[in-house]
Amino acid sequence: VNRYSAANARAFAGSTVSQEDLEKEREASQKRKAAEQNELAQLLEEQKADVSKGQKLAFAAKVEKKVEKKMPVLSVKKPRTDTEKAEANSKENNEEKGEKEEKE
Repeated sequence: VNRYSAANARAFAGSTVSQEDLEKEREASQKRKAAEQNELAQLLEEQKADVSKGQKLAFAAKVEKKVEKKMPVLSVKKPRTDTEKAEANSKENNEEKGEKEEKE
């Protein structure tokens, strides 16, 4: 067994990982996670600030809308006669036929 351990150590020297390398990788990943968490915290703070500003602006807009109320518009529709209905239908049919011809 001892005779083969030296040969195995040489053969797998490039693929083995030391404890120091593992610790360095772990520390680097912890630093990355901490940086990402800080960045996310900053973004959340900015969003909260934007939301509060947006709410203030929305409230101001609502106040302005209340002040700018207009009188309601009253419209009266005149009923169509039979001849007007027939003319409108014929115009619509002609337009539909024209669209079909253009497609072909």
